[in-house]
Parts: sequence; structure tokens; C-alpha cells
Amino acid sequence: MKSKSEFFGWVVTGLYLVAIAVLAFWKRDAWSGLTLNEIGDFLAGAFGPIAFLWLVLGYIQQGRELKISSDALVQQAAELKNSVQQQADLVAVSREQNIAQVAAYNYERMRYEKSMNARIFFYSQGCLGVGEFYTHTFEIHNARAEVFDLQFMCKLPGNNFHGTYAVLARDEKVTVPFTFEMVDQDYSTILHCFYKTFDGRRVGFQMDLAISAEGQKMAITPMVKLADL
Repeated sequence: MKSKSEFFGWVVTGLYLVAIAVLAFWKRDAWSGLTLNEIGDFLAGAFGPIAFLWLVLGYIQQGRELKISSDALVQQAAELKNSVQQQADLVAVSREQNIAQVAAYNYERMRYEKSMNARIFFYSQGCLGVGEFYTHTFEIHNARAEVFDLQFMCKLPGNNFHGTYAVLARDEKVTVPFTFEMVDQDYSTILHCFYKTFDGRRVGFQMDLAISAEGQKMAITPMVKLADL
């Protein structure tokens, strides 16, 4: 577009100058009678249209260049917007990957910690009464990982029970006697249990303990409320 405008301007200018030259040659006899002021007016009038033509062509060319610059800016803005969207998409994908990785890590950690936890069962071995006190013996069976510093605590009628075992290996069984004072109505409490895992975590859980007034029999429910301390 720029070359076409310049070509048009030069063609018109050339033709116009040729026309002025022909006119000046045609009227050459009149030049001798003109004053300097009149010659200046002639030149101003002769070259004024050429100057105006190039002014118009320059204005048109400037408008075209501004449009080209504006289009380039619009294109750059669109490319920048696309780039920002791509970055946002990458961030979203990265976030989803991180969430998936964290979930996978937490799942594997949960599996690992579960494999390191004990799984303790209480099996009744019978109850024996002597006077006002009864002793109900349970066999403790650890069906999972080896644990350390195992402790059992609860408040029994007439006795605060506290049993401690330095180590309870996998599949190991130990006998635990619970001694309590005879009750005349059903009694219930919480058996608190704590131990330390092989990887150093301190774990606690609770079990429901109940004593029946009829027969003075004790019952301990399966493990509940397992949690790291």
C-alpha cells in the first residue's frame, strides 16, 4: 500500500510539474514583466497543490500504518491471552497432578501405617471369684505388626487397672488378668490402650469394657477409635 501511494504521488507530481513547465514556457514572454513578489506568488500557487497532495497522501499513509499497528497490537493481545490461557491450563493440570500425587502418597502412607499398627483381640479365659473380688482373665492376641511399650488402663470397681508390656510381637499371645470388686449392677467403662509402632509413632485406641452383675462376667468389645497421638 505504501509503494502504491508513493507511486501515485510521484506520477501526479511529475505530470503536474510538466504541466507547470509547459505553462511557464508558454508564458515565457510574461516573465520579464513580473516583480519578485509576483514571482513568489506564482511559485506559491504553483507548488501549493503539490504540497497539499503530499500532505493528504501522508495522512492516508499514517492512517494505514496506525491501522497496521493497531491490528498488530490486537494480534499480540490475542496471542498473549492464548498464552495466559495455556499457562492457566498447565497450572490446572499441574494442580490436578499434585492432588493426585498427594492422594496417592496419603493412600500409600495410610497403607504403610496400617501395616505397622497392631491388631489386638481379647479372648475370655474365664472368671474366678475370691471373696468380694473377681479376676477375669483374657488372652491378648496381636494379629498384625510388632509393637512396643503396650499399655492398658481403665478404672474398675475397687481397682485402677494398668497393664504394661515392653514388646508384643506379631501373632504373640499374652494373658492379662483384670481384678475388680463385685458389682451389684451392670458396670461399663472405657479401656484405654496405647503402644509405640516400629516406625516410632505413638498410637492409641479405646475399647468398651462391661461387667455384668449377673455372674460378674466381663466383656471387651473389638478395637475402636484408633488414632495417632
